[in-house]
Amino acid sequence: MIEALGGGSRITLLADTSLENMEGGVITAPGAGSSIIGAAGTYLWSEAGSAILAGARFDMVGQTLGRVGIADYGTNGDCAAG
Repeated sequence: MIEALGGGSRITLLADTSLENMEGGVITAPGAGSSIIGAAGTYLWSEAGSAILAGARFDMVGQTLGRVGIADYGTNGDCAAG
C-alpha cells in the first residue's frame, strides 16, 4: 500500500521503464484536494484487483464495502506513457 494522508496530499510515481500496481495493491490519497500522478516510459499498468483512489475512501460496513466519502475537490488526471 502507498498512502498519503491529509488534505492536499500528493503521490507522484515516476518510472523510466514501467510501473505496475499488482493485484491487491492500493495507492490512495483520500483527503480533499489530493492527487495521484503516475508516469512511465514504457507502460503504466494497474491489474484487476488493485486500486488507485484519490479523494475517496472505502471501509467495511458489516460485511459490505461502502464509500465513506468523496472529497469536494478531488480531480481525475490522465496517465500517459512517455
